[in-house]
Amino acid sequence: MISESEPKHFFELSGYPHQDLFRGVEQVWEVFTRLEPYLRQLIASIPVDQRIKGEVRAGAKIYGDDVVIEEGALVESTAYIRGPVYIGKKTIIGPGAFLRGPVLTGAECIIGNSVEAKNTIMLNHSWVSHFNYIGDSVLGNNTSLGAGAHLANTKITGTSVRVAGCDTGLLRFGAVLGDGVKIGCSAVCSPGTILGKSCLVLPLTHVKAGIYARGEDKFSLKKIL
Repeated sequence: MISESEPKHFFELSGYPHQDLFRGVEQVWEVFTRLEPYLRQLIASIPVDQRIKGEVRAGAKIYGDDVVIEEGALVESTAYIRGPVYIGKKTIIGPGAFLRGPVLTGAECIIGNSVEAKNTIMLNHSWVSHFNYIGDSVLGNNTSLGAGAHLANTKITGTSVRVAGCDTGLLRFGAVLGDGVKIGCSAVCSPGTILGKSCLVLPLTHVKAGIYARGEDKFSLKKIL
């Protein structure tokens, strides 16, 4: 158990339509094992003919009937989506994007050009726009990744991911980005990176596993554990 690792320390959930997913979670990474059962139950409650309300352009590939696209959302040509996936209102899925469910987004998100996402939760206004990988991660409200930034989710040793000396028991755990986190172009976060609200990561930076708070100046991170 790590103190102050509950979701409330990283995210404002009051405006998020899927806040029940986080209810009762003590360690923020616990949501990864909850995500797929939550999505399957949610999607099953929606009639099949009511699941695609947004625009899906010609050439996009959607496999299975376990995909929900809310009103105002757009799936561009050449995107590939395999459920279970839930795309929130006014979210954009760009050309060449590859979504391997489970994936859940809030409202007005971007999974852009040639981005790959799997087992990932995005809160509202979260932007991952160009050539990124986001695996087994949670992206808070108003977060963004610069072009080519990656959230690595598997250790090269193949062992379970540890955070601040705590074994999460997960072989795949990317990053948790608190509300307002911005990551610069071509930066890489190692498996088990947890960034507190409003952290800023410079381009080309390698962030090691751990829990970080905002630093003293706008370009630094301060490791707190």
